[in-house]
Amino acid sequence: MTQPRILIAAGGTAGHVVPALAVADALRAEGAEVAFVAPADGLPATPLLVGMVSKAPHPEAAKLFVDWAMSARGQAFYQDHPNLIYGSLRKDAPAMRTGERLRDFKLLSPADYADYMASRDLFTKEWNAMLGL
Repeated sequence: MTQPRILIAAGGTAGHVVPALAVADALRAEGAEVAFVAPADGLPATPLLVGMVSKAPHPEAAKLFVDWAMSARGQAFYQDHPNLIYGSLRKDAPAMRTGERLRDFKLLSPADYADYMASRDLFTKEWNAMLGL
């Protein structure tokens, strides 16, 4: 029996793209030939943040975690973990489990993060109105 050839296209936010990449990964594991296509004008991107709280009970351990999470080894873990599929922009990071590298996509991110965050209430209001909430 010939394995299916599947084309997956996703856009919007990581909430749409990451599940699409996970589906692609699962289909490849079953032997399907899968291609993932991102919108030509780019994928919206927001940073995945890691840090520590100001009153961490063990600040040195927290600093060690942040150092590890940002290291090549930590980034490789996040990209290779079957339940995470986070892409890394590090040049030395391996491809994600899906075979794609985040840095190979055209990423659209806010030029002015403070302005972006200030627009959140208006965005939420408009979003809720579209959904009838």
